[in-house]
Amino acid sequence: PPFLVVFINSICNLTCEHCFYWKDLNKRNDLTFEEFEKLSKELGEIEVLNLSGGEPFIRKEFAEICTLFIKNNKAKQIYVPTNGYFTEKTDVAIRKVLRDNPELQLFVAEFSLDGMPEYHNRFRGNPKSFEQAMETYDLLVKLEDALMKRFPGGIYSEEEKAQMNANAGSWLRRIKSVDDLIIRPEPGEKTYRDR
Repeated sequence: PPFLVVFINSICNLTCEHCFYWKDLNKRNDLTFEEFEKLSKELGEIEVLNLSGGEPFIRKEFAEICTLFIKNNKAKQIYVPTNGYFTEKTDVAIRKVLRDNPELQLFVAEFSLDGMPEYHNRFRGNPKSFEQAMETYDLLVKLEDALMKRFPGGIYSEEEKAQMNANAGSWLRRIKSVDDLIIRPEPGEKTYRDR
């Protein structure tokens, strides 16, 4: 398959309102490393790998599992949705993946943010979730020089970044409150958590 989504774990530290997986989290019935190894050996080439979860960076063998799919399946791009809570674990894992796999073309950590700090923290069920996500984001920005050497086409120029920041500032000034950004269910409609 050219694209594969794999749930690397079912462990998560947050209780997000939108999570479709919420009732099955933290049951510790994840695939073992050996099962991932067997799966990887049985699959053909994969161009894009999406490692989801729970919170993927909680998985101790995160880098090793990435390496399995890069080496055995020739994965060229890896995308990882993350709540950004675990700064050090995320940093260590990404550095190891990049160091051990020079053939990898792109690694993307997709931060999940739901609004401004107060709303985000309430939505995620943790009073420090926004602050932790920003700390992790700031740390990964420091990797930019290394990433630019590895992925010159995947990094924006200073001019492009300045334009995006200007556009974002303009957009944010037009919003009266974060409530303007929230999509709510219709009255009587169930959320994932209610199902």
